[in-house]
Amino acid sequence: MTVFPYNQDFEGTYPEIALSDAVSGNAWAIGTAAATVDGEHSLYVSNDEGQSNAYTTSGTKNLYASFFVEFGNAAEYEFSFDWKGSGENSWDFLNVYLLDADNALPSGRITSGNDNMIFHQSAFQADWTTVDLILNEVQNTTKKIVFHWYNDVSGGTNPPAAVDNISIIEKNCATPTAPTVDNITSSSAQVSWTGDAESYQLKYKTTAEEDWTEVTTSANPYTIESLTANTNYTVEIKSICGSDLSAAATTTFKTECAVISVAETPYTTSFEDDATGSGTVPACWTKVSGSSSPYVYTSSYSNYARTGSKTLYWSYNTNPVALPEFVENVQGLQISFFARGGSYSGGGSMEVGVMTDPTDAETFTSLATITTAYSSYPEEAYVVRFNEYIGDGHYIAMRPTTSSSYYVDDVTVKEIPSCLEPTGLAVSNITSSSAQVSWT
Repeated sequence: MTVFPYNQDFEGTYPEIALSDAVSGNAWAIGTAAATVDGEHSLYVSNDEGQSNAYTTSGTKNLYASFFVEFGNAAEYEFSFDWKGSGENSWDFLNVYLLDADNALPSGRITSGNDNMIFHQSAFQADWTTVDLILNEVQNTTKKIVFHWYNDVSGGTNPPAAVDNISIIEKNCATPTAPTVDNITSSSAQVSWTGDAESYQLKYKTTAEEDWTEVTTSANPYTIESLTANTNYTVEIKSICGSDLSAAATTTFKTECAVISVAETPYTTSFEDDATGSGTVPACWTKVSGSSSPYVYTSSYSNYARTGSKTLYWSYNTNPVALPEFVENVQGLQISFFARGGSYSGGGSMEVGVMTDPTDAETFTSLATITTAYSSYPEEAYVVRFNEYIGDGHYIAMRPTTSSSYYVDDVTVKEIPSCLEPTGLAVSNITSSSAQVSWT
């Protein structure tokens, strides 16, 4: 039976560690070439019998370092190790497996996507970092833990993987499993999990914050209230076992957007606070399902954005995009915005309307068409009022009428004022002492 806690820092003896034979000069080695945080020795891949933590990148190589663990009847086991290394993304990397004791290691590669893989190197790691894993359903079994270094026939960045401070600890307070978040609204979410404890510690916070809100509960599922709309949250759940706490089960979720009221304050956006990139629409806006455009765009060319550096950009399609849902009836609202785009020679046009389903282009009802210039924004904003709309749509929307490049910036939605400002201001019949002013 393995004695717990099990710790291997490679500073003493390590008779339980089995290393596979060298392949084309590369092999696992135990030595001092990979400096550690709290010791001199570690396990690492080497191409010169341990003198350096470096590998030869030519030729496919599968290297295994493994040891057996005889698990007892603890509720679960915490397995951790430190590691660092480079390699080549998707081609040269470290994997860790938890295999049955009688599972013989192949001379080649362990099957990609093996269900018993418990760790996969997905990026370069220059500094030592700790991996913490929970092993359950291993009670009263003997398993083989395998550190597998794989590299393909070419390419790669040194140094390869190094491993240290392997630890396995018995835990008699089982970690909750399968954390799930359902019934998400703009201000609440229902969290559920699987576990046998009588009570749990549940903590949550916005992903951007450091401080947690903590509750103790026996309710499962548990509803978190008073959340902020359109915000990413992290949840941790731990079993309470007397004075002990289990490891945490973690999940994330994002609250829905709140319906916006413009009765007191108009809704405005110039997209400066929004994420950018293909498929990324402004916060709480909705584009047609499956379309990558329009999206929030940043360009070094100053005239693409009217103000700031970001704009909403259509790349050669006529997909509609819907604004957030508003509390007020659409018939009482107006939108103003600036737009440019279309063909180089003749400009273009955009439709403004209403949608009943912001993900379905077929529900778009056009109410107005505005003409756009190709290379510049107009001096005054386009204004469209929805007082003549007949229907039950709740989403103000817009789309180009031609498949070309279009840009929209500085959008405002507000209630239609009771006293409308004049439009179409024009001056004519100008003389040395008089002028004729007209408007609509």
